[in-house]
Amino acid sequence: MINGTSLFIGVESQGWTLRQFQDAARKAKALGISTLLVKIADGVNVWYDHIGGWEHVLETIEAQGILPVPYTYNYGDKFRGLQSEIAILKDVMSTEGIVVADMEAEWNDQVSWANTVANALKGHSGIFGVTTWADPNLQNWQGVLQALNPCVDVWMPQVYTDFLASVYKQQFAGLSVVPVFGLGTDFGSNDVVRHAKDAQSQAIALWEYQAAIGAYADIVKEIVGMSKVPAGWSDDGQTLRGPNNKPVVLGFRDFVLNNHWNADDWPLGPERGVNPVEQSNISLGGGTAQEFRMTRLCWTKTRGVYKSWIGQELKWYQDRRIT
Repeated sequence: MINGTSLFIGVESQGWTLRQFQDAARKAKALGISTLLVKIADGVNVWYDHIGGWEHVLETIEAQGILPVPYTYNYGDKFRGLQSEIAILKDVMSTEGIVVADMEAEWNDQVSWANTVANALKGHSGIFGVTTWADPNLQNWQGVLQALNPCVDVWMPQVYTDFLASVYKQQFAGLSVVPVFGLGTDFGSNDVVRHAKDAQSQAIALWEYQAAIGAYADIVKEIVGMSKVPAGWSDDGQTLRGPNNKPVVLGFRDFVLNNHWNADDWPLGPERGVNPVEQSNISLGGGTAQEFRMTRLCWTKTRGVYKSWIGQELKWYQDRRIT
């Protein structure tokens, strides 16, 4: 899933070399970015054949310690390419386990296209995200949103102005949301730092790379550096405690404070040593783990702190339960 502070790379990367992607990942990491969202296709046109394919691009970014997430721009059936766009989404989800579709003006009021996508992706393995308008009610997206929602794991509304920041939470109420905040005022007044502070999601994203490494670098660092004590929790500088007074310390504390943690995701007990750290993936070896109401955090020497696949782990125990 997308955690921490993510950063989109836009159309400028179409002609990049692998060295340029390596450099971009290093610069993003220096800003504290945890994830880079990289455009790999525009409609039916898949990019990066000149450098061995988009898979090599993602591998290059990941080698720098940054999580790469592929995204595509989707025109729907405007150019009669909907089925080909769906095939690309399926292929990327099968290969990477995640893909984000950028769906904007072409999809306004196109409920039938949305139904086609939802039916095609129903039951398909992997995480499917959609980045789109932050004001769907004003973009004839009510029906589109409803049609797509059964297949969408995370919505990424494009919150690029103060006005959009004032409406997106209500218009995406009840949905899994990672807001995308714009760096700059190209679309209108935009207090991006305030909006990032006000976000209640587990993660946020920023648009876009060139601004992040340029005039807005200090603002990005400020946003990334905002440690957040979830509402109802307490922190004394060393020990973070949930509303139930259970402690979170060391690397797990840092992870909670820097990943826009859901305030309702309380710790169920203190961290503990475990070997293996995941029964469903014993190759990870030993480490520590801590269970929360919705999440399980783990630490190993090689991976550091990470969110384990709690569904996979639960399935391992269910398959071995003695009845």
